[in-house]
Parts: sequence; C-alpha cells; structure tokens
Amino acid sequence: MPNKKKVVIGKGKLYVQVGAFKEVVRARKTYEKMRKTYKRAQIMPKSGYYAIWVGPVRSKREAKTLQKQILKRYNIKGFITSEK
Repeated sequence: MPNKKKVVIGKGKLYVQVGAFKEVVRARKTYEKMRKTYKRAQIMPKSGYYAIWVGPVRSKREAKTLQKQILKRYNIKGFITSEK
C-alpha cells in the first residue's frame, strides 16, 4: 500500500507559488486550473504582477509535499513562499 503524505491546506503561513503574470487574464487561467484541485488557490497582486499561490500550509515539509503534488499533477514546479 503506498504511503500517501497528507497535506492540510488552510492553516499556516507557507504557500506554493505556481506562477506570476503581468496580465490578469493569464493569471486567472492558472488560478482556475489550480482551483479544480486546490480550493484554497488565490491570486495575490505583487509589484505589478498577479501571483498564484496555493496554500497555506503549516510546515516546510507540508509545503514541499504540496510542491511535489503540483509538479506531478500539473507539471508546474513552483516555489515555496510565505506571507510577509
């Protein structure tokens, strides 16, 4: 039986950023794709860009697991970030 790592999304301050776009239309497409699987995806306006974040999660371990899940499912590597 495979060992599935559980990720609790909704608590914590760490996120996986899966994209950043100048155009809101492109950001919205990625956001909608992420929302199909991750109900806590969000668009974060950042310095003239629209970043797409999935999370939050509580620990770096959970963030890395979430990052791997997104890579496997959507072929998007993303990176771990946090609330400032």
